[in-house]
Amino acid sequence: MDELKREIGYKIKTIRRSCGKTQIDICGDESELTIRQLARIENGQALEHFLNYY
Repeated sequence: MDELKREIGYKIKTIRRSCGKTQIDICGDESELTIRQLARIENGQALEHFLNYY
């Protein structure tokens, strides 16, 4: 599961960057997803919140 988290996080980060978006752009006012949560998802440390979010 840890490897899956890292792979998914890497893909999310890669797609976000290829679209020219920052973490701030994605999180906006942080009412649904905080920058810290997104950073943890992109680093493969957390995936549960992302799965619940989408």
